[in-house]
Amino acid sequence: MINISVSHIDAGIKLCLDNTENILQSNLYILEHNMFHTRNLELVLYYYALEEYGKAIKLKQDKDIAIQKKRKIITPGWWYKHDSKILAVREKHSNKLDILNKGIYFSIKEKLKLLLPNTKTC
Repeated sequence: MINISVSHIDAGIKLCLDNTENILQSNLYILEHNMFHTRNLELVLYYYALEEYGKAIKLKQDKDIAIQKKRKIITPGWWYKHDSKILAVREKHSNKLDILNKGIYFSIKEKLKLLLPNTKTC
């Protein structure tokens, strides 16, 4: 089980947001330069970025609860649950992700460009 000091959560959130942006930027670069002729890598990187962003959202939620309950440490039970982090992104950006997921008309590149500006904060 992982224990995180509330005083360190902001640094973790920033790291997750930085990771998200770096992964999305890398993925865009790969797509724009047609570096690979497969969509497998782009899809894996897209979901990896979503998971990092979801981790930032979940950390922020846990921090808010910890502060409210005057706790100094959190023990995130969701840490190893990939679906939980993806669900956090879906809940935060439900209307945008629903639009993206309903149509095959959106390429991964379009999804990345729509999500990127929203990953600066959680």
